[in-house]
Amino acid sequence: MVQIIIGLTVQLARDFFTKIPRSCFEKQSLYLLIKLFINKVKPVRIIGLSAFAVVIITLLGSCGSRTEEKRLSDIESYIDSRPDSALAAIRAIDTTALRGRAVKAKYSLLHAIALDKNYIDTADTRIVQPAVDWYSRHGSPEEKLKAWMYLGTE
Repeated sequence: MVQIIIGLTVQLARDFFTKIPRSCFEKQSLYLLIKLFINKVKPVRIIGLSAFAVVIITLLGSCGSRTEEKRLSDIESYIDSRPDSALAAIRAIDTTALRGRAVKAKYSLLHAIALDKNYIDTADTRIVQPAVDWYSRHGSPEEKLKAWMYLGTE
């Protein structure tokens, strides 16, 4: 019975880890550790396997958010020089993958900036409102200024 449970758990772990995009792994060593686990290590105890799974799930818990944060930072680096590309990249982001109010605020501010730099006028204040709400309390003076300024240009 224990062998069956171990076999099923290993198969589930194998299925889970092979479906995670490699871009989620920030360090090559974590990726290699998981590959080693899948291909070489045969767990002997359910407890050991469970502990390993908990550690990995904890490490990967915010994977999507970090990936989106990095994309937003990249977009921010070229939004002034290539606003058309920045707008296309912003529109390609899955907003349901954005986790946390700070990330959503950054997304909304960059979206408003990209629209403005592409000369797209909109009266929809909902685009920049999350940034205004967040940066009014948590942002730097520059972020507050930008949020309020783009609220006025919407």
